[in-house]
Amino acid sequence: MTCPCCKDFRDWPGTTAARTHSEGCLPCGARLIWAIQRLPIAKSAASARCKVVLAAWMARGHSEAEIRRLAKLPEAPLEDETAEVRISTRKTR
Repeated sequence: MTCPCCKDFRDWPGTTAARTHSEGCLPCGARLIWAIQRLPIAKSAASARCKVVLAAWMARGHSEAEIRRLAKLPEAPLEDETAEVRISTRKTR
């Protein structure tokens, strides 16, 4: 089942609908951090915001390492794509 927030981001980029994030979805948290890192704000302010988001998603049981890995991707992480990345990573090992 696709996360509705990831679907909206994919279907409606740049709209208000694309800026929603579900704390139950790991890629949503990574995408929010990914977006914060690209804001034209001071690095210290961005870092503080990212820490708050990371703490909120970790409190929901998500992996810190996985969120950090997804947030470093060149493109915004989405639910379906992160599953494909995990599968392709396993095949290359």
